[in-house]
Amino acid sequence: LRGCSVAQQTFILEQLQSWSSLANHPLLLPVLLTGYIRQLLRHQTKLLWDDLLYAETESGQTGAPVMNALPKGHRDCASIANIVLGVIQMGSSWESYTSVLILCIKSIHESISHINTVTPYHRKEITEIQSAILTERLEFVSHKCSTMLWDIQFFLKRAEAQMAAVSPPK
Repeated sequence: LRGCSVAQQTFILEQLQSWSSLANHPLLLPVLLTGYIRQLLRHQTKLLWDDLLYAETESGQTGAPVMNALPKGHRDCASIANIVLGVIQMGSSWESYTSVLILCIKSIHESISHINTVTPYHRKEITEIQSAILTERLEFVSHKCSTMLWDIQFFLKRAEAQMAAVSPPK
């Protein structure tokens, strides 16, 4: 696991232990990595959402305030605009990365189908069972990615509205 951070190594080793019955399937690691990348993207997406909610609360320019938060409305618009700009820029990146991850998942799914067709007869039954389990996992991660993509698109629209609200008229 050279080149991996300690957190990445820990994740991979824990996953390999959990999925040890599939350890001989050639696509186990790519399937596990899609889950890891989705978790990273989800974490980054949550941080951006938190930044957007902070900007909305600070500006007081929102029709959907955070519960139990009092709008401040006194912070300077330039610093709020910078926060929102960061949300838009990074959110666009996470949107792109999530779309790419969905494409990677589709590619791995196609590779699983190919492996099933080239597997020697004496290993075919076990490989098909393993492939079905991995396919189910890929579908789960894909659905989570699709949901995350919709979330990102939602808060990008909300960030654009916030940017319009805090930007000085030209």
